[in-house]
Amino acid sequence: MSQEDSDRGTDVGNVDQTKQDVGTNEQFRATSSKISYGESVTDVINRPDTKPIIKQTVGLFAAVGIGIGILAFVAIGSFDEGLGEIIGGSIIIIIAGLFAAVSGPVVASFTSIRILGLLPDLKDDLVYSTGFIATGVGQLILLSTVIFLSTLQVSGEDGLGFGDFTGVIVISAVVTGGVSALSIYLLKTLPDPQEV
Repeated sequence: MSQEDSDRGTDVGNVDQTKQDVGTNEQFRATSSKISYGESVTDVINRPDTKPIIKQTVGLFAAVGIGIGILAFVAIGSFDEGLGEIIGGSIIIIIAGLFAAVSGPVVASFTSIRILGLLPDLKDDLVYSTGFIATGVGQLILLSTVIFLSTLQVSGEDGLGFGDFTGVIVISAVVTGGVSALSIYLLKTLPDPQEV
């Protein structure tokens, strides 16, 4: 066998190996991005590609909640103790709670852009689930933090307490998660501005 034939055989072998490597990589990506509809919430949270995103998103919501809660706490502390504190404090708690409830979906919309950007190749249902869980849990913590810090300043049994807002907190978390999932859906399905 000539040297030329030997080199040609080596080149063919290298091409075959490259094709095999490419096929293996594509199969790995397809497998890593696959999610079954029977996958539980715990499975989605513990995936190595979604877990950091969920942690960061929840942390962002918590930071916003702490900021709003501290402002409400300080504002309520400016009232004198007694009936004025109870009435004024309750008004501020309601305002802070409403502001936090409205802030959640807004923050969810912006964080959904980042979630989609970090998970561009995963199946749609996994991206929707990640956005819903991350922002829903985040809003749960955000609103809970605001209400908790606000109600610390209100003394007496006549003032609003944390328990008065439990239903609102849960509903707000579900709505916020839904806004995130819808935002991701719209971002994935609607054409980019430059494509119109």
